[in-house]
Amino acid sequence: MAQLGRLKHQITRFLRDERGSPTVEFVIMFPFLISIFVMMVGFSMMLLRQNMIMHEMNRITRAYSVGAIATLAQAELNMDAFISQLTMASYQSTTSEAVLVEDGDIVELSISVPLEVLVPVVGLASLFADLSDYSMNLKAYHHVESH
Repeated sequence: MAQLGRLKHQITRFLRDERGSPTVEFVIMFPFLISIFVMMVGFSMMLLRQNMIMHEMNRITRAYSVGAIATLAQAELNMDAFISQLTMASYQSTTSEAVLVEDGDIVELSISVPLEVLVPVVGLASLFADLSDYSMNLKAYHHVESH
């Protein structure tokens, strides 16, 4: 009978003991918080790459408007080289469409870049296989200065 009372006392003491409860909360919440952090970093990298591509597109449209770039082929080569350097992977515009249009006094460069090029996938390519179905359409405009 005394052992049963002592066992009951140990069980109630164990159930009331709150030591280690922050550790349990941490173990439950940590993967969720890390996942959110990794997604934020990936999204930030995607936006950074998009901004860098837009800057290069603006540079190319300006170069075309002043005559430094003469043809669409040269513009595509410049864009391909820039995106290859940016993503540290081989990139060709066969996976995107670059259109350079001179309409009156405005030059327009349109490019459709697959999202898999913009998202840095560090060893997780299988998780992002669906990104190859989507692309980001970017446009840059510049006034023709001289030809």
